[in-house]
Amino acid sequence: MACAALFGGYAAADPVSFEGLNYEIGKTLKTATVVTGEYSGDVFIPETISVEGVTYDVKVIGEKAFLQKAITSVVIPNSVDSIKTMAFSGCRS
Repeated sequence: MACAALFGGYAAADPVSFEGLNYEIGKTLKTATVVTGEYSGDVFIPETISVEGVTYDVKVIGEKAFLQKAITSVVIPNSVDSIKTMAFSGCRS
C-alpha cells in the first residue's frame, strides 16, 4: 500500500522544473515550494508556475534551496510568505 506524506498541503514528490527552477508542488492547496537545483547567476522566482495546465502559487523557498550556489541576485515575489532554514546559506556572490 502506498501513501503520500502531506504536511501543510505539500505532498512529498519528485520536483518539477519550471523556467530553470525546481519546485515541489502541493496539489491540494495549489502551491509551490522552490527546492534545490543547479542554480547560478541572477535568479527570478515567479509568483506562479504552471504544471500540466494547472497554476500553482509560489509560496515558499525551501530549506537549503540555494545552499552554496553561485547566485548573484534573487528576485522574490510578494507571493512568497516563507523562507525556510538555510535557504541562502553559503551564497557568497
